[in-house]
Amino acid sequence: MSKLHQTQQNFYVHFRTQRAAIEALLATEPEQSSDARANLFAATESRLASLKNDVLNATAYLAPYDQRAYATQLDQLSASYDGLRTRLAPTSTEFSFSSRARNSQNSSSLHGPHEVQFTPPTSVHQIRNQRSKFVIAAMTAASTSLLLSGIEDCIVYVPQSARVGSIQVADCRDSVLVFDCVIEGPIHLTRVATSCVVVRSALQFRMHDSDDSDVLLGKDTKGAIIENSDELIFAQCRFDDTTMISVEPFEGTVDDFDHPAGASTSWSTIDEDSTTKFTENEYVEIIRLASDVQDGRLSEDALRIKHKVISRGFDFD
Repeated sequence: MSKLHQTQQNFYVHFRTQRAAIEALLATEPEQSSDARANLFAATESRLASLKNDVLNATAYLAPYDQRAYATQLDQLSASYDGLRTRLAPTSTEFSFSSRARNSQNSSSLHGPHEVQFTPPTSVHQIRNQRSKFVIAAMTAASTSLLLSGIEDCIVYVPQSARVGSIQVADCRDSVLVFDCVIEGPIHLTRVATSCVVVRSALQFRMHDSDDSDVLLGKDTKGAIIENSDELIFAQCRFDDTTMISVEPFEGTVDDFDHPAGASTSWSTIDEDSTTKFTENEYVEIIRLASDVQDGRLSEDALRIKHKVISRGFDFD
């Protein structure tokens, strides 16, 4: 099976799992209280919006027929939700999924009055199958989506000057990913292991099927979501306008779909016993090294930084 086929198959399984979760919500008979109905509406809307974003991001590697099939299923789910909302709150329009713009980036909803319309990115910048490299994603003005896949033993740097609508990462291990740009839409990471991910700003952060990794999110990044993941350390990273950062305990919330009703054991934030080794020094050094990369090779300094950042149990000299 080719890697493209495997990626498509993995997305099929992911979509089917998320669809089943939404269908379970749609089959729920809530209590008669307005709070119970509001919670059901909010949970269903959140799942629908997240799955819509997943499908939009997946247009980079889905065949047109598959895109239409997923879009049709989303349309059916949205119609079922509208029916549920009408039945439980026939006079309320407060929780309209099809008409309420959840944010400015998603104003062109997949759920239209007659059919679902996809608007694929005008240009997808793809970086695939990189091993032991210092990769700089030099996005062009026309590029709206970045797709990284098959990344191993690398440092990936996306500079502040890059213009990025959304980012998708699949199959990454033993690597340091620094997204120093403003991501206008979501960033979605799948199957990331023993790595460090730094995000300056994104509309939404999602991580699936990942483990043993550090996640540093800028304070402007919204909506952190994880699923089927374990041993993640979250920290908050404050950026200034130049090349300075500060790393602090995570102050936001992380929604773990595997623990919807209680505290998640899949992630923690930095404290005396749990910390991240990505600091201001590593940030400055990666920016410096990115300005003088030779043929994508990892210099000795870059290797030292990578080994230090992805290690948890011991320090490298």
